[in-house]
Amino acid sequence: MPKAGKGKPTQKEKVCHPYSRKAAYLASQEIRLGKKERQKSEKATRLNSIGDKLQWFQSQLDSEKTEFTKQDACHIIERYLQRFDGELDQIELVNGIKGRQGRLHGSRETVIKQTVERETALYHGNGFEIPDIINSKHLKTFREWSGDLKKLPNIKMRKFSSRGTDRTGGGEEEEGETAGGEEEETAGGEETAAGEEEEETAGGGGGGLNEGLQFRRPGRCPIMLCMLELWGCQPSYLTGVRTTCFCVCVCVCPNTDI
Repeated sequence: MPKAGKGKPTQKEKVCHPYSRKAAYLASQEIRLGKKERQKSEKATRLNSIGDKLQWFQSQLDSEKTEFTKQDACHIIERYLQRFDGELDQIELVNGIKGRQGRLHGSRETVIKQTVERETALYHGNGFEIPDIINSKHLKTFREWSGDLKKLPNIKMRKFSSRGTDRTGGGEEEEGETAGGEEEETAGGEETAAGEEEEETAGGGGGGLNEGLQFRRPGRCPIMLCMLELWGCQPSYLTGVRTTCFCVCVCVCPNTDI
């Protein structure tokens, strides 16, 4: 009977503790790899949708035209927003059959409506992004594009809005209104400043020591009473200068050198 070969015994794999640092490291690695895969798939989906969109716009370009205007771009965008009308009509036709229970293709219909609403809001709002077909150089690059997703950065994009002209006109009107408001505020400020100067001139005229100053009765200010008791001055020689927080008293007496 042959003897069993003597070899090194196989070592069992060490099982790490679920709360150890190695287990935490392995878990973080799994999370990181899963996140990378998810980002990769999302990027691929986004690029595929952008590629389909650009191919649709490329098919709508007239081969005989060498230049396009903003109105032409807006017409193409409006046709793009209506690309699902035929499919929606088919879904409505199927669901309109009598005796059918439930609604077929409900999820597809919901996705289409949400997509159309989002794109329509962009077109009527900040602008819908399409390839720049107004610039002749960018238009030539877009015509020569073969559909390769790796060459998407070479295609220049531009936003077009349905209310672009209305927004410009409204902006001019708003600027006019703003300018008018600033003129009114400036005029009001000048009138206020003129009124203050007139009041200061009327109050400060006369050239006297006590003229143009605001007097306060000694009984209303404790500082005045202290000054009267200290220097023995008469109320007629006392002038008060009002400040923001208190009254500064100045005593002017002919019998004292102050």
